[in-house]
Amino acid sequence: MGKFTGILILDDGSEWPAHGYGFQGARIGELCFNTAMTGYQEIISDPSYAEQIIVFTFPHIGNTGTNNEDNESDYPVAKGIITRTIPTQPSNWRSKYSLESWLKKHKIVALYGIDTRSITKRIREFGACNAIIHYKKDGAHDIPALRKKLSLWPGIINKDLTKKVSIKKTTSIPVQRTNKKLLPKVAVLHFGTKSNILRCLNMFDLKVDLLPATTTFEDLLDTKPNRI
Repeated sequence: MGKFTGILILDDGSEWPAHGYGFQGARIGELCFNTAMTGYQEIISDPSYAEQIIVFTFPHIGNTGTNNEDNESDYPVAKGIITRTIPTQPSNWRSKYSLESWLKKHKIVALYGIDTRSITKRIREFGACNAIIHYKKDGAHDIPALRKKLSLWPGIINKDLTKKVSIKKTTSIPVQRTNKKLLPKVAVLHFGTKSNILRCLNMFDLKVDLLPATTTFEDLLDTKPNRI
């Protein structure tokens, strides 16, 4: 497989040589794992993964490509991903872009060629840990600099990640039905709301006002919602 173009360093000092794809660079985050067998695009774009590096335990990542409809947020906030093998070329009628091109677009660093089962067992046994991943095509990794960068990162505990994922202005979700006057209104406070939650509310013909997490109680009541 040639020289290692990527590396994973954990806060316990362990190093995991790997190969990189996606965006070239270094990313720091809390290391976590996901065991889902489908929906990698939805997982990476899920706002709840802010400041995290996702380890996928399922081996077939990338085989359905990516599209413009399955994102759970306007832009992914995950720092990076780790997979067992390099993503295969997409083979799906809904695919618009390969996973790698989508990762490059959103500046997400990805590594493959790591024993993801071993990392998952470590996280399960000792809990989430801080980590840094680095991808450079020429395989040049300044290990001391990466270690120092990781040691200076404060982590996500007590960090207000809501500001990172919430919207800035109140948004009304369009209703598909024509008789809109009869529909009850639901106010949704955006603390990292998935797009699919909004789609589901819309399917039930509900008027939806999506409000920033910083909305005051008075401003919330001013929208005159039937439910919150």
